[in-house]
Amino acid sequence: MAIDFLYPQYEVVRNPARCIACRACERQCSNEVHAYDDELKMMISDESRCVNCHRCVSICPTRALKIVKTDHTFKENANWSGETIMEVYRQASSGGVLLYAVPTARHLYGLKEVLYDEPYENAEQQTEYSGFTLIGERTVTDTITVEGDQIRNLFAMTPYFWKTPHVGALRLAAKQSLTTEIGFRFLAYRRV
Repeated sequence: MAIDFLYPQYEVVRNPARCIACRACERQCSNEVHAYDDELKMMISDESRCVNCHRCVSICPTRALKIVKTDHTFKENANWSGETIMEVYRQASSGGVLLYAVPTARHLYGLKEVLYDEPYENAEQQTEYSGFTLIGERTVTDTITVEGDQIRNLFAMTPYFWKTPHVGALRLAAKQSLTTEIGFRFLAYRRV
């Protein structure tokens, strides 16, 4: 059986001092979250199945249950938000492939030539991701020309929008047409 790396979104909190093992929660739960363990002589929960409907909470005669959102979070970093990490794990757990796109060294270099007195190439590096193995890579490059408002729209979609010196932004605003290289490395990873 494959390991499920997804941490449940909700926790079933059962007060053992109140629970009388009447099994009402088990009978009403359409997601089969609750079960009686004969060996332990108590109710147990499979939190991975819980969808936070609270039917079990509302039907419990002794108010022994509550459902809470988990406080588990993934460590965020410069590349991945917690939500993105969770989505990667969700897709990969089903046998899917993680497809990750990173800009090539000269991606948007023509834009940077206008914005900066000393344009620079993007750093390219190979990153290892714990729990994943690289299964393939493809680089796609081209040259595009954008005009008028499309130049400003392109600029607004980049991180350069937030860190460009004012003089560079003024140079770009004066342009009617911009030709630049574009390029991405597409990396395919599979969960190991």
